[in-house]
Amino acid sequence: DISQILADTFKNTYTRDIIGKDTLSNLDQTKTGQSSYREEHAEELRRDYQRRVAEADMLESSITQALAQAAAKEGRAYKELTENVGDFSDHPGLFTKSAFWCPDEDLLRRNNLISPRDYLPTQKPADERAPVFQAKPQVIIFSDYAVGQVYESTLELTNVTNASCHVRVVPPATPYFSIGLRFPGDGGVVAPGLSCRYTLRFTPDSLGNYEDFVVVESPAAPQLLVPVEAWRPPPILTPRVLDCGNCLVGGVKFVEFRCQNVGLSSGSFYVAPKDQWPNSNLRSVSRTYFSEQPPFAVGPSLLVLQPGEVAAVEQVVFFPTAAEKSRRLFTVVCDNCQVKDISIELTAGHFVRFGPCSPHSVQRKTLVVRNNHLELPFYWQIMKPNLHPVLPGEAPESSHIHFHPAADDVFHISPASGVLGPGQDHEFHLTFSPKELEDYHSVCHLVLIDVVVTMEIEVKGSTEPYHILLEPYAVVIPGEISMGAAIRRPFKMWNHSKQFASFQWEKLENSCYTMEVEPSAGRIENECFDFDLILTGRKPEKVETALICNIQHHHQPVILPVEVSFKGPTVTVSVPSVDFGLVRFGNQARTSLLLTNTTQLESFWTLEEKLHQPQDHRDTQRGALPPLASCDVELVFRPRFCQQLETELELTVEDGTGHVWVRADVQSPRVCFLNSELVLSELYFGVPAKGSVTLFNQTLLPSRFSWFVRSLLADGKGAAFRVLPESGLLGPFETLTVDVTAYNDMWGEYTDHLVCKVGELEPVGVLMMMTVKGCPLYFQMTGPAADDQFQGPVIDIRMDWETYNTDQNDRKLVDVLVSYGEHFPLKDADGNELLGGAPGLFGETMRERRRTPPSDGTSDVAKREFVTEDEREEREESCLCRPPAKKNLISVHIRPHLGDLSDSPYCVTPRQTVIPAKSSGNVRVSFTPLTLSPSDGVSTCAGLALGFMSLDSETAVCIPGKVRRARGLDLEPVRVDLQAAVQPVLLVQMDEYDGVLEFNASAGDLLRAESDEERSVRLMNATETPLRFRLETQPPFSVLKPTVPLSAYLDLPALSLSADSLSFGFCYVGQTQTREIDLHSHGAHTYWKALTEGDPRVFRVTPDSGLLRPEKPPGVTCSQRLQVSFTP
Repeated sequence: DISQILADTFKNTYTRDIIGKDTLSNLDQTKTGQSSYREEHAEELRRDYQRRVAEADMLESSITQALAQAAAKEGRAYKELTENVGDFSDHPGLFTKSAFWCPDEDLLRRNNLISPRDYLPTQKPADERAPVFQAKPQVIIFSDYAVGQVYESTLELTNVTNASCHVRVVPPATPYFSIGLRFPGDGGVVAPGLSCRYTLRFTPDSLGNYEDFVVVESPAAPQLLVPVEAWRPPPILTPRVLDCGNCLVGGVKFVEFRCQNVGLSSGSFYVAPKDQWPNSNLRSVSRTYFSEQPPFAVGPSLLVLQPGEVAAVEQVVFFPTAAEKSRRLFTVVCDNCQVKDISIELTAGHFVRFGPCSPHSVQRKTLVVRNNHLELPFYWQIMKPNLHPVLPGEAPESSHIHFHPAADDVFHISPASGVLGPGQDHEFHLTFSPKELEDYHSVCHLVLIDVVVTMEIEVKGSTEPYHILLEPYAVVIPGEISMGAAIRRPFKMWNHSKQFASFQWEKLENSCYTMEVEPSAGRIENECFDFDLILTGRKPEKVETALICNIQHHHQPVILPVEVSFKGPTVTVSVPSVDFGLVRFGNQARTSLLLTNTTQLESFWTLEEKLHQPQDHRDTQRGALPPLASCDVELVFRPRFCQQLETELELTVEDGTGHVWVRADVQSPRVCFLNSELVLSELYFGVPAKGSVTLFNQTLLPSRFSWFVRSLLADGKGAAFRVLPESGLLGPFETLTVDVTAYNDMWGEYTDHLVCKVGELEPVGVLMMMTVKGCPLYFQMTGPAADDQFQGPVIDIRMDWETYNTDQNDRKLVDVLVSYGEHFPLKDADGNELLGGAPGLFGETMRERRRTPPSDGTSDVAKREFVTEDEREEREESCLCRPPAKKNLISVHIRPHLGDLSDSPYCVTPRQTVIPAKSSGNVRVSFTPLTLSPSDGVSTCAGLALGFMSLDSETAVCIPGKVRRARGLDLEPVRVDLQAAVQPVLLVQMDEYDGVLEFNASAGDLLRAESDEERSVRLMNATETPLRFRLETQPPFSVLKPTVPLSAYLDLPALSLSADSLSFGFCYVGQTQTREIDLHSHGAHTYWKALTEGDPRVFRVTPDSGLLRPEKPPGVTCSQRLQVSFTP
């Protein structure tokens, strides 16, 4: 486990919370597409996570592999040395830790980890001055070489200062190292940041270790020492102790041993007696196959082994000459100049050793005893050994020798007694059956009856615990296993003991699971035994337990760890989360989840909301799913209020649970006006005005809106409004500007609410105020008006006319008018004032209005108040037509002086007339010259007529809260300038005469019956009035052809179109689009013809000419529909 190394190296990067796969998937799934920054951030985290995981995995894998390789090599070497040498604590050089078995050094340095190279000795600077040159490598090492070969390495010196420096390199002092090429040479100069390279050669004459150093000198800088080393891992030969066992005196015993080079380098090994080393000539020592040192001979005396190679069997010959324990030392010399001693031991005498065995096991050996004498009766005694210490060369004292029978009862000899026949070999069976885990030592005495001769046979035996191994040592079942199903997992048991082992597996059974092993009991020899682990789960849970196997006569049982996870019926949900998205309050959203039983078990599931408040209500759905079946579960979301819902649905399947996240945004439409009122001031009569109202949708909900425009100051109230668009759909957070066009056909001050209805919200109004000035009357004598000049006013207007004479020399500035009662009272046909005047504005009509329901055409929604109580009181105080507390009897008006009021010479009749709504009326202006005598000159007379407009209807004067109109003297009157010229009535024009008709006749003409002479004269009416005349003369003159006055009248028809412009929108080339328009005519019949400017093939009017003839009575409007086509 290298987690501590990684945690210490990577600090917070390794120990902080890891951004794992779950965190990255939650980011992907909870996205709602509202921002791209969340996606970019999630992608950046994913890339950073993958890069860090890759780096950590690579580093961990490299370190783990290196440690595993090193541990394996050390384990094998340690085991082999232990088996062959035994305890080698007194020979520490035989075993070397693999300190340089490490992963990639560059990988360790990139991650700021310490490598074994960092423990190599480096030259410390002589003083505190910084070095001028940096050596690479810092230590030159030759680790693999052979005698007689030449090896090269490159030393690179880099100038790490910011100035050019001289460099001088002193080669190593030993002859084994040399510098073959020097650059730039003695006293050479190296520029800043540049390097110079030297080739270092190594020529070994042996496989030993070498050490030296290279000196780098530079002025004003300390010497830089670069160590140069040559060493290679030594070859190691095992075993160190050769135990040849026992041999009878005078016999010869051959023992074979397997030798192995457990070092990291190849080597040649020479075996020589200890007393023959050192020797100047190594090969003279090993001239023969066997190296002898009586009573031992070892062969072959020369071995060449590669790393890990096992040599051919080495033979040791033992030929003892005395009953004693023999030990000799032989020297093993390696070609890398290492020398080691090996020990060869053997006990000569009667000694029997039993190999290690397990308690309660039985070992047998056979002893052969030859009797060269007479028949000898005997019996065996097993006694305790005398273990009193004796110094070398000292004879044991008889007082220290004790004979005590052995009480451990582990050694037995059969037959225990009998007779040894002369000249015969007798076999005895020595049995070793230990009971405890310890070493046993006894002496078997062969006692000959009646003969004071005793033969002692020393017997030893040792015990060891059972070596039982499991493969694998633990059973870990990945994933999850469905409960109720029995599964089998095979495993093996290895018996590495010397004897068989009897086993008994315990069975684990509880309410959660059952675990057992088949076969559960038996006997395993020195081999492998196959078992089956049978597991059956009853509850879904993770189990970490251990099965116990009892080994007979073994003090500790064998443990098999087991880790398994049982799962019940698994029900999966088709989606991990449900997003209802945007839900309009008052509506409900539906979706469905697909539940799938992925197991072979029937599952009972419950789906309910996981609530955080106990008082909340939740609906629960339950059901059962057969094996591998699916079902749809409908989810219905009914919001009770506006909220941003984030909740969790818990899917419970028996003992398991799952989760489905549910999200929804519940909103109700919220639309506001960016401008709360629309004021159109100082408009002229008949001229439309445009304004705008801006709607802003404050939510993500698309909301439909519409405007109740038809009832807004319509139906003869003098004003109308048109809203475009009248209805539509406001998108999420959309701002829409609505164009409001105000039309008028009557003066006055208008106030109303432009009411907007959005979805199911309460209507909201925008206050609209408009002031219109101008006269709705049109005088036909001035020519045709632009639009609908014959429609007339929408309200009955009473006109009171006054005529004034103007004088250029008049210096009066103002007129003060004092009125008693109404200044312009209502009069009868004879011009007499009606008693009681016009209906009072606040009299009977007001009372009738209280009794009559409102008929202003507005709907109930438009009549709703959109103001608070304080605003309502303030508005009532400033109401457009709040009745005065008391009617004024006398009123005074001051106005600019216009002229002198007079009925002569100009007179308007009738003086008071009513222009009906949407109709016309006639007034006559007469001019009566003040001087009726003929005059040769022309005199002019200037005057003016003022028409004061009054409204006799209360609703025309004021609609409370909506319309207020001034009248009479409070309103600008209609002004008609009058001008007349007084000149002779008839003008006589005579051709070729100077004002006198001359007749030339002779007296003879009287004789003729007819002697007439004619002259012509022309009369011209220079006035604007038809004149009657009569010509009289005295005989003999007579008027032959009197002139009859003629008059003619010309009616001027007025043409108008239903629209000022036509829009064809976007059209394809060559495609014909058609629009319709109406042509209206008022007045007399007229012929018309349509002319188009430009290419007549692009725009065409059908028909392009015709006759408009209005029906009787005259003055009625007639129309004709035209088709206008556009072909681009």
